[in-house]
Amino acid sequence: MVTSIPAAGAARDVFLAAGAGFLLGAAYRALRAVLGNSHAACFVCDALLLALGALTFRSAAASAFTAGVMRWYTGAAMALFALWSLRLLRGVSRWLHASLCAPFGAVSAIFRRFWNIWAQKRKRRKKKTRPRHLKKTMHVLYNSK
Repeated sequence: MVTSIPAAGAARDVFLAAGAGFLLGAAYRALRAVLGNSHAACFVCDALLLALGALTFRSAAASAFTAGVMRWYTGAAMALFALWSLRLLRGVSRWLHASLCAPFGAVSAIFRRFWNIWAQKRKRRKKKTRPRHLKKTMHVLYNSK
């Protein structure tokens, strides 16, 4: 049976777990930004989050928590802050993507518009030029008389 710990020690454990959860969420969001949104990438990121979360929780409990054991409130704090950081960083990543990639999107749209105009002109030019059918001259290969 695990003995009770003082409130100051429990609060310290909760803050340590919350910080670890926040770092887990940030690492997950960064990995998803690098790997993309395919099904395989989502599966890999989710599996790594669970494995890394369990490893982090167990190692923090053994090395940094007051009693040296895992408690339900530290696990809840870690999970809550991991989810909170995922939600917070999703908004930040969308804002960064919109602010950093918007100029490139405008340049891309301008380029695409001029490319389409050029392609239409090229199609019209091809339609105007008719293929020339040259008459084949008859050659007599031998004298049949």
